Amino acid sequence: MKAALSCLCLLFYCLVMPAPSQAQTLTSGLDSLLHGPQGLQARYPNLGLSVGVVRGKAVAYYALGTTERTTGAPIDSTTLFEIGSITKTFTALLLAWEQEKGTLPAQAHLEAALPSTVRLRPGLRGQVKLTALTAHSSGLPNLSNDRYIQALFDQDPVQPFHLVTQPYLYRVLQETDSLQAPGTYHYNNFAFSLLGTLLAQRAGLTYGHLVQQRIIQPLGLRTTGLTYHTARIAGRYTSKGEAKPAIVINAVAPAGGLKSNAVDLVRYVQAQLTPPVGTLGRAIVRTHQPAYQDSAITMGMGWEIQQRAGHRVYQKDGDTFGNSSLVWFDPQRQVGFVILCNHQDAKLVAEIGRQVEQFVRGNQPL
Repeated sequence: MKAALSCLCLLFYCLVMPAPSQAQTLTSGLDSLLHGPQGLQARYPNLGLSVGVVRGKAVAYYALGTTERTTGAPIDSTTLFEIGSITKTFTALLLAWEQEKGTLPAQAHLEAALPSTVRLRPGLRGQVKLTALTAHSSGLPNLSNDRYIQALFDQDPVQPFHLVTQPYLYRVLQETDSLQAPGTYHYNNFAFSLLGTLLAQRAGLTYGHLVQQRIIQPLGLRTTGLTYHTARIAGRYTSKGEAKPAIVINAVAPAGGLKSNAVDLVRYVQAQLTPPVGTLGRAIVRTHQPAYQDSAITMGMGWEIQQRAGHRVYQKDGDTFGNSSLVWFDPQRQVGFVILCNHQDAKLVAEIGRQVEQFVRGNQPL
């Protein structure tokens, strides 16, 4: 355990700047392990990270680097990042909220949420359940590796998603005459974009306002949203260090448009570990139930489910053109963490995540 802790701690050059109500003081023993020749700062001197960890009621934050690769303010727990596909868990939660309210039953099909002006072709009618949209098993076009995404990149290789509007989503749906391997897992940005758009239209709101009203504000997330609410913003770089502009995502927002920071996402993790009383809390629990399973993957509503010692743990990663992120939690052990990175490097974030998982499961003080 000490070896695992040492390996983890050498990864972090620690800068603890949480919200005042959640301030933690690191023990000198842990602090002494955060500076090392094999640490992440030595290996990746231009990397920027913001990390929040939860163990029961204890919370701690760590940060590395500056908002820009070699300049800017130090990154801390309030620095905003593009969280990419972690947004999908918010969109799935919006559907679970409707299901708990009874306005969209758990077995409801796509037609139940469509406006009257949008008609499905015969091959899709009664074939796609709304819950399948949240589990990547709908069989709809995926806007990931299909002809639609290729056409978008051909038109605008820098900001392809700004071309995706609500009419675009409906047009793609209406010209789809058959499903591709329905009932099997295939990662699907289109499904989440469509789902969030439909739920927002039903509520008479934009997606941004809907997620604010039903999730962000009730959970006390202060800076999460589709726009930046602070000047403290992380830079955006590829894994090779090439600078990227802020992503313009338009109607793909429900699949990957939110920005957030470690403080807000720690609160989000805490809500997953101990759901609040009421509709939102019941909806959170609903998203944790398996919605799809095969030999390779188990999906809740938006969450990937894994097994640890006979019980479930949950995670979701996210990537934009310049940031990568990861949220992980274990309700049974009441532990979790969030990692935000100013480079688009999912492999590195996953590597760090494995180390942080060992740490939060241990008995060493935060």
